[in-house]
Amino acid sequence: MSFNLSIQQLLESGAHYGHQASRWDPRMRPFIYGQRNNVHIINLAMTMAYAEEAYEAIANAVASGQGVLFVGTKPQAREPVREAALRANQYFMVNRWLGGTLTNLRTMRKSVEKIQKIQKMEEDGTFQLMTKKEALSATRERDKLLANLEGIMEMKRLPGAVFVVDIGHDHIAVNEATRLNIPVIGLCDTNRNPGMVDYPVPANDDAVRSIRLFANLFAEACIDGEQRRQEKLRSEEEEAVAGESLADSFIDADEEEELLTMRTVIKKVKKSDDQPAAAAEARAEEPADAAEGGDEAAEAPVAAEAPAEETAE
Repeated sequence: MSFNLSIQQLLESGAHYGHQASRWDPRMRPFIYGQRNNVHIINLAMTMAYAEEAYEAIANAVASGQGVLFVGTKPQAREPVREAALRANQYFMVNRWLGGTLTNLRTMRKSVEKIQKIQKMEEDGTFQLMTKKEALSATRERDKLLANLEGIMEMKRLPGAVFVVDIGHDHIAVNEATRLNIPVIGLCDTNRNPGMVDYPVPANDDAVRSIRLFANLFAEACIDGEQRRQEKLRSEEEEAVAGESLADSFIDADEEEELLTMRTVIKKVKKSDDQPAAAAEARAEEPADAAEGGDEAAEAPVAAEAPAEETAE
């Protein structure tokens, strides 16, 4: 999977339509192609280039094991952003940005824990022991918190990147992320300052189709990044297994060499033990040979005495 966006898709979504020329921000001049009927037209070639850069930033963040927070709290952005974030298994904030969501994450986590506590009370039957008024009050509190925190229930640490649909409408989110040095990707209409974010993407930030197109594009970037992360983990695991096999082969070779050395030593010891035994046997056989030689010598004079007797006769 890789960056997949075309000029045709941008045209069909209306991403090239900016605001009225009288409402523009001069800092968007490099991204404006021209104007038609007093409405600025965004240069889609620039949109393609900057969108690809933002895509890679998001994919790299996820590939490194970090999460991405999708932010779109204005009405037309809520559903597209929520759907895209859920599809990519990422965090989202679509109802209202709560101050301190990033800069005071610990407090946000306490609110999340409160939601979980109320949900547990409902599941284990604690609500049945409470009065109707108490149970209703707890339920309302949970629903109110859940409406704002649904998308960050699992966000236990700061995200690696933040995607903001409208950097002017959700400027507090942009400011918090910037303060924490978290890269910010943002759609920049012709009335916005692209210098507010790290990765500006010049595009219409009001049209639902344009918002959906970019939300889905960056959701694909998250999925792409997760695939890269899994491939890297598999590669590292294979390298580790190969390393263990190589180490085992070295160990086997060492054991074989050690065994061969032991056999050689045993042979030498056995040979050295056999030599004294052979020498002892040789010494034991020598007297016997000498005794046989003495008997032959003793018999020889007897044979010599026989002619002497014949002469006497």
